[in-house]
Amino acid sequence: MNFVLKNLGDFFLELKTKYKNIIVFNSLLKTELGLGTFASNHEDSYFDFANSINAMTKSVDAFVLRGKTPIIVSKASDLMYKSFGDIKNEIAYNNLNVKIFSFFPGFDRANYGSDCAVLDDVMLMRSIPNMRVFVPSHIMEFKKMVSMAMESFGPVYIRISEDLMDEGNLFSMGEIATYVDGKDILVYTMGSILADVLEVRKRFEAQFKTIKIVNVPVLKDLKDLDFLSFAKGFENIFSVEEHGIFGGLGDFLCEKIPSINKISVPDLFVDSASKIDLKKKYLLDCDGIYKQMNDFLKR
Repeated sequence: MNFVLKNLGDFFLELKTKYKNIIVFNSLLKTELGLGTFASNHEDSYFDFANSINAMTKSVDAFVLRGKTPIIVSKASDLMYKSFGDIKNEIAYNNLNVKIFSFFPGFDRANYGSDCAVLDDVMLMRSIPNMRVFVPSHIMEFKKMVSMAMESFGPVYIRISEDLMDEGNLFSMGEIATYVDGKDILVYTMGSILADVLEVRKRFEAQFKTIKIVNVPVLKDLKDLDFLSFAKGFENIFSVEEHGIFGGLGDFLCEKIPSINKISVPDLFVDSASKIDLKKKYLLDCDGIYKQMNDFLKR
């Protein structure tokens, strides 16, 4: 895990100097994310709910009414499968100024059991009115997303994988941008799997083919013309994501570019195994993505 994520308490300390009204609500991640430094320095702005995640999501409205900005820190599996109703019907319905830091989505914690693989969170969060959905691919992007979330009013969901890259290109709110330019193949991607796509690009370069990579860090509030302009002139267009085939980036793009080829997790219950093993099994590591793209190109 990246140094910043392992020491999230230090990051929150820095954030607190600029945004005095933030309070942190944590469920079961104090030690793993190094939240102790923030908790010890701001006892009145830190609340540990242990395994009572429903109590946590039901408590935020009282703090919002007092002018506070709650930051919920929890595992994606708990947020989706224990608290989705509260997030939708209380936080989003009332347009509460709550920021949700969702850790370990995708295959990150699938080694604890297949029910800990979270491959539908983008679909679920996209379906909620008022909810913004951010998916960082690297730490610099994560930090910018947090700043943007704090500067805007309303609920925000940030999907945070444990293997975010250390650095990369940044983006502007409401826009997408070319991460790496190319002229033969177009790939849209989101999140930490960008690192694998960059490696795939090197393999195609050896075949004298170049890939244009477009990073999509925001899954709402984007202009349709952005996607159409990026896709102009490309016959082979792909989406690559560590998410289920329904409701994620691929479906989001299909609403705008019907000819896209989706590379994602198949429609099935995944095994309980390590992230490395699952990415290999479901062809979402560098080798698998390269194979799937080649198979599409041969059709």
